[in-house]
Amino acid sequence: MTSVPLHRARASLSWIIECAATYPVTLTRNGQAVAVVVSPSTVQRGQPITSDVRSAVRADLLHALYLLDAEH
Repeated sequence: MTSVPLHRARASLSWIIECAATYPVTLTRNGQAVAVVVSPSTVQRGQPITSDVRSAVRADLLHALYLLDAEH
């Protein structure tokens, strides 16, 4: 699962939805999870949703790449 701070989520909703099609995205406020965005198929299958620190770092890197790509 990927974690994204809420202030970044506001600016990147389309990116978050794209990511959620593949893996759950946790939205955080002040470092605390406040919501999880998942694909409808994840909910329908009843898959468990898990989180880890590597995913949070991955989210920061993916977000940075997304922002760089959006500039071009």
